[in-house]
Amino acid sequence: MHVGKVMRLFRILALVGSAVALATNAASAEIESYVNNLTTSVSNQRVASVLNEVFDRAEAKPKLKLRGVAGANLYTKIAPSVVLIVSEDGIGTGSIISDDGLILTNWHVVEDNTHVRIAFMPKGLGADVKESDIADARVIHVQKDKDLALLQILNYNSKLPDPLQLGSEQDIRIGLDTHAIGHPNGEFWTYTRGYISQYRPRYEWAYSENEQFKADVIQTQTPINPGNSGGPLINQDGKLIGVNSFKGEGDGINFAVAFTEIERFLASAPEAKASQTESDCEPEILREARSSKNDGEIILYDRDCNGIADLSLYVPDAVNGDTIIDHDDNEDGRIDGYIVDEDSDGSWDYSFWDSDFDGVWDLRGMHPDGEINPSSFRETG
Repeated sequence: MHVGKVMRLFRILALVGSAVALATNAASAEIESYVNNLTTSVSNQRVASVLNEVFDRAEAKPKLKLRGVAGANLYTKIAPSVVLIVSEDGIGTGSIISDDGLILTNWHVVEDNTHVRIAFMPKGLGADVKESDIADARVIHVQKDKDLALLQILNYNSKLPDPLQLGSEQDIRIGLDTHAIGHPNGEFWTYTRGYISQYRPRYEWAYSENEQFKADVIQTQTPINPGNSGGPLINQDGKLIGVNSFKGEGDGINFAVAFTEIERFLASAPEAKASQTESDCEPEILREARSSKNDGEIILYDRDCNGIADLSLYVPDAVNGDTIIDHDDNEDGRIDGYIVDEDSDGSWDYSFWDSDFDGVWDLRGMHPDGEINPSSFRETG
């Protein structure tokens, strides 16, 4: 198990902008930044559990299989515009469709989540996801009965990949090749190829008895699996002609919500700006008190605005005492991670993490550079 790599990634995924004031010791600026930048959308452990097996498989298998030069060229052009979406409920795929950071995906990928995390395709075959590949996104528009959702990328300062172009009626013909890029069963940025089987207007389907859908769809033989949901169905010219959504009964019967529905969906969406920085929730200080031993100050924080403390900071009275940050990411009243600055000299020395909430420290964070975020992790015991 490549635990170090996974933990590095989900700690990277814990960085997103907010605002809160904090006045403590000489390391207060760094601590303030750390608290401010912890996400409230998807817990660290949730991301870890989703991606753990994925990284194991990614080490052992090639990321894609291409058939022919045309497919290879198309993949090279399109794949950077396809993102991984991670929510509290699972993973899915999305397509960048505008220069200002709009992402098109399925409703069932995001469901009732208001914010999700996204990862851009890392550069280079088999490359690791870096901090610069991660962003936060807000769900700004949904149409549940069409199984469509629109996201807005937040606080991302790097250049975005080129958006995918939306196709039209003249861009599809029965029997023409189609292409899909997504994350089936957790295999990141996988390419598959098939053909258009049929165009079916006002098609009805259901994921459960309580979830009924009706939309124009494209039936395709292009293989899709869980994790492909929300990803692009691409024609031979590289245009997005559908959103891969569900499988029918039998082999090679798959469906994508068609470009006709996408056009109407986007026309009804609110305007949004990629530079948007506001957040529905900002971390706040719940309480300040003396420690149980009366040897320092304890500051309790609420990062997800539910009134429950999920992070605390201990600031010792002694000049050379240890400054400690405690995590309670699942809010069960038990510490599941702590970071220690020995002697409170502004250099963070080590951390321990209970990644599966079983009460046992299974990972030790390494801080050779003194930074508050671990640079790597080692299994304990």
